[in-house]
Amino acid sequence: MELNNKEIRINNDTLIGDIQYEFSASYPFLKIEFLSINNKSKNGRSILLDAHIPLKQLANVKPRKIDINWNRTVAEVSADLQKTFGVIVQVSRKSGNVWSTISISDSWTLQSQNIAAQYITSEMSKNPIGPSINL
Repeated sequence: MELNNKEIRINNDTLIGDIQYEFSASYPFLKIEFLSINNKSKNGRSILLDAHIPLKQLANVKPRKIDINWNRTVAEVSADLQKTFGVIVQVSRKSGNVWSTISISDSWTLQSQNIAAQYITSEMSKNPIGPSINL
C-alpha cells in the first residue's frame, strides 16, 4: 500500500468531519480531533469541536492542501493544523478497542504510528483478556 503523497484538500465548505474522514481513510488506526483553544469546560479542559463545524467558522479558509504524507510526524501535522485553524489538534492511536492520545511519541511518523497501532490492536484481539498466568 503506497502511503506517500497523501494530502487533504480543503476549502470554505470543508467540515471538521471531512478532515477526520480523509485522515482516517489514510491511517485507519489513527484518528484526529480538533479542540477549542479559547473555550474550556468547567474542569479547565479544552472542548472537543463537533465534526459538523465548517472550517470557515474557525479561520479564514483559502483552498489549500494539508500534507499528511507517511513520513511526517504527528507533531508536524498537529502544528500545521493548529497554525492554520487556531485550534488544538489531537491525534490518537488505536489500542484494541481504546483510543490513546499520542503525546510521548508525537515525534514518530504517521506511518510508524499507524503500524504500531495496527500491531497493538491485532495482538490485543488475539488475547483480549491479557497474558495467562500459570500458578
